[in-house]
Amino acid sequence: MKTTLFLLGGLFALGVFDATAQSVTSAQRRAYLIENYNVTSAQAEQYETVLAEMKEQDTRLCDSQVSSQAFKQARRLLIRNFRQQVAAIFPKEAYRVWRKSNQEIDRYNILSNEKLVSPEQLRNLYAIERKWLADRDAVRNGNEAENVKHEREAELLNSLQAEIFRALGTELGEWYFDEKELQQLAYRNMDSYGATYQEAQNIARIETSYKKKRKAVYQEDIKFAQKEEKLFALDDQKAEEVRRAVSQEVADRWFVITKNQLDYTLQKRYGLDKSQITKFKTAYNVYAIEEYRILGDKKMLNADKLQQLSNANRQFCETVQPLFASEAYTRWQGWRQYTFDRKMKQKGLMTL
Repeated sequence: MKTTLFLLGGLFALGVFDATAQSVTSAQRRAYLIENYNVTSAQAEQYETVLAEMKEQDTRLCDSQVSSQAFKQARRLLIRNFRQQVAAIFPKEAYRVWRKSNQEIDRYNILSNEKLVSPEQLRNLYAIERKWLADRDAVRNGNEAENVKHEREAELLNSLQAEIFRALGTELGEWYFDEKELQQLAYRNMDSYGATYQEAQNIARIETSYKKKRKAVYQEDIKFAQKEEKLFALDDQKAEEVRRAVSQEVADRWFVITKNQLDYTLQKRYGLDKSQITKFKTAYNVYAIEEYRILGDKKMLNADKLQQLSNANRQFCETVQPLFASEAYTRWQGWRQYTFDRKMKQKGLMTL
């Protein structure tokens, strides 16, 4: 199940009028509106008109070079204006049902306008997500250790995914989660690379695609040198696709940041300067060499491997702690411990 990106945020917005989401005709949508909201054919036609106008405005917004926060605010205003127009078209009761089903959340507009999900399913989905959000916030605001909070959030997310699959079905549920992941990546890309939303989403789709391709290579039963050769080729192909999908300026920023991803994360997320980043890398290299040695020892028992790796990880954390401000270290160490435990489980050294 996909969990990583959902740990970073809440009920994220989707590309409301993304062409990739469109899977129905205007005639099908009009029939859906008439059946589910008890509107007339003429009212459904008017709805189509204002929806088309909204899509045009959203397309222009997606090509604007703004921050992710400014983009979300502008899109929210578009949705509010759209809702006001629908209120002027639909009878009072029809609008009440429509508004309650769609909320003021753009991804619900996709499910309604492009996937024709029933009002009942939309309301059920909203209730499921609101409960998850409340439970997640309770975990974040609790007093547990940071790594435990990450584990609890992962568990909640898996539960949320199962609930949404039951509510929407597996196929639509998979689409829903994929789009939420891409949206969150696009927001990050907008701010990291100074990209438009469309460019940011292009990068997100390319990176997601190549992440799957890299995983497939790792699973191939071939020599390491052959895997390495294939992975290098994939990196070159990915870079070429990104350069074709965005402006030269954005592509250049993407290349620099991708090449120095650790530096970028330590600086932007945790506030380390260049000198501190260099010291961090030195400490990590010491740990990485020790980890490689321990994991490669075929004679060592798993229990001993876990003990030695835990000691090495603890030493690494103690070494880099002075580089961080107190609050930043707490956040970093929590994520570090969570990812360490997850890796140990994947290696079969810890119980799942």
